[in-house]
Amino acid sequence: MKNVMYKIAVLFIAFSLQGFAQSWQGFYQTKYGILFLIEESGPEYPNGSLVYGDYGNNGTMVGKLTLQDSGYEGKFHNGKDWGSFKLRASISSGLDTGLYSFSGTWGFYNVDNTGTTNPDFLWTGNRRGIIRTDRLQNAVWSGKWNTNFGYLILEQVGNKITGKYDNKGIIEGSYDETNGVFEGFFTNNGSTGYFKFKIPSKRANGDRNFFKGNWGWTKALEKGEWNGEKAIKTNLVKIEYKKR
Repeated sequence: MKNVMYKIAVLFIAFSLQGFAQSWQGFYQTKYGILFLIEESGPEYPNGSLVYGDYGNNGTMVGKLTLQDSGYEGKFHNGKDWGSFKLRASISSGLDTGLYSFSGTWGFYNVDNTGTTNPDFLWTGNRRGIIRTDRLQNAVWSGKWNTNFGYLILEQVGNKITGKYDNKGIIEGSYDETNGVFEGFFTNNGSTGYFKFKIPSKRANGDRNFFKGNWGWTKALEKGEWNGEKAIKTNLVKIEYKKR
């Protein structure tokens, strides 16, 4: 009888963890502010998935799933500083409604505070609902982009952006939200090139799910256009109608 009950318990836990997949996407109220998170997944993603979004009014979150998708760890930017986090959802609360809680730790920069009892570095929160995917205003570059030269999978921490360039190499640079420009370098099978992409700035009208840009093997960007479109349209489209 004990063996039967043990097997049932193991199966229940396994089923609960499997059912947790795709459930980090949503709107959260937390100890340190509001989070709006988006989740993408597929075989082309470096860790099988990517969870990213807005942290408060000016911050960003980006990271990967762990612990059979019940864990989420990565980097945050709060508008001034950046740091690391490790969060875990409670699989015993809210799986039926999706309104579960999480707890975890955070630290400045790359400090790992796992196991700390210091309340200053404990991060707790509750998911309050599933959000529309078209409302991000800060983490506008994170996620998958389809371009005329292959796909990009980008991770944005504040104004620093890194990522995977198709199956060819990496891409890295910085973003200036005042003019909407993301520029830096990429690698392509061992060769290094340069790029400059542009979307509407944070305060301008327009659709930031599309970028236009140029690239080259030198910083003169002599090779022509490099344009892209978000695979999932996560960014807020800002339109202001003028009164007649």
